[in-house]
Amino acid sequence: AMPKGLTAIGLVSWLGVVLAGCEANVWGVGDDDTVGPVGDDDDVGDDDDDVLDDDDAWGVEHVPGAEGPEDPADWIFELHQIHQVEIELSGDAEASLRADPYEYVEGNLIFDGVLVNQVGFRLKGHLGSFRDLDRKSGFKVDFNRYVTSQEFSGLEMLNLNNLVQDYAFVHDLTANTLYRGMGIPAPRVGYAWVTVNGADYGLYGVVEAYDDVFLGKNWEEPDGNMYDGDYKHWDDGSYTLLDFSADVHHLFRLDEGVDVGLADIHAVTEAVQGCAAGGDWPSNLGVRVDMSHHVRYWATEVWVGQYDGYTYNHNNYRVYFDPGDGLARLMPWDHDWAFSHDAPITSPGGYLSYYCKADPTCHAAFLEALTEVSVTADQLGLDMLDKFNKDSKGK
Repeated sequence: AMPKGLTAIGLVSWLGVVLAGCEANVWGVGDDDTVGPVGDDDDVGDDDDDVLDDDDAWGVEHVPGAEGPEDPADWIFELHQIHQVEIELSGDAEASLRADPYEYVEGNLIFDGVLVNQVGFRLKGHLGSFRDLDRKSGFKVDFNRYVTSQEFSGLEMLNLNNLVQDYAFVHDLTANTLYRGMGIPAPRVGYAWVTVNGADYGLYGVVEAYDDVFLGKNWEEPDGNMYDGDYKHWDDGSYTLLDFSADVHHLFRLDEGVDVGLADIHAVTEAVQGCAAGGDWPSNLGVRVDMSHHVRYWATEVWVGQYDGYTYNHNNYRVYFDPGDGLARLMPWDHDWAFSHDAPITSPGGYLSYYCKADPTCHAAFLEALTEVSVTADQLGLDMLDKFNKDSKGK
């Protein structure tokens, strides 16, 4: 069972105690990554010890826009509670997930005591984070897979991230808070203790899904095309990274919008080719991509050390084409490997950033954005994470 009295804000201070033992068995799985007990409920201590001082706590109250019109899903992503999520699967559903983990099966979800029947579940993750059902698997949750128009607090989907590659358990939370502070739409993050058919699977990140609901909350004109820029994983175990290049741009997957045969993606590729031929960024990519948005996106990737993102690994992003101006804008995804000192920040590889660095106008805008992101991080109180990281490395 989840440690008593632990809030999501208290989680950050609690991690400072247990990080030295951050192997998977701390979070409800054994040394071999199989599901197992986690020990006595009282190990954490008194409730008061698990809560940070108000001056140190940061969460949804710091996120720009959180004070706007009430969102029925806000409570899911508040940091004052670690939710209890119970997944109920039949024997046939379990067998199906073991045979084909990426095909949805029907089951029930109990979220903080609220039962939702006929919910779709499949496993998530590929290289690195994937775990099968006998271990700490990640889940995609689809509320209207089997019941048309079914939703949960206004959401059609949720992600339950298993956090097996994020040993601090706060990478997505911290990074996405900063992206939103910089005006880049990014999923909200909460936390839950997950059980599957009564077995403890441990602490999970509850991550907002990129779908039409997300677009409606984050864009004034939400009817544009959104594409998945994650790597393409092949059946033989190999993979292909995606970027705006003629040899791979056919692999972008349309997640929301109208199928235009990838014409909008191809137009960005042509603009990249214009820069490669010696053209400047504003006259080529600037008519296809929002430069102000992109330099802020890139600067935030630098601050969070996201070396597995678009700029430094052609990976983990979404592309949205705003129908208002037709321009492309990137949105971030998956920060398991963020906050790394290994990101080659002076050597961008993603073509939008590579040619931005080569262009005086675009690069100057990027340098200004670097200053802005540092100021924003300080205003959001994210400097506490730096202290936490330094403290944990000494343990």
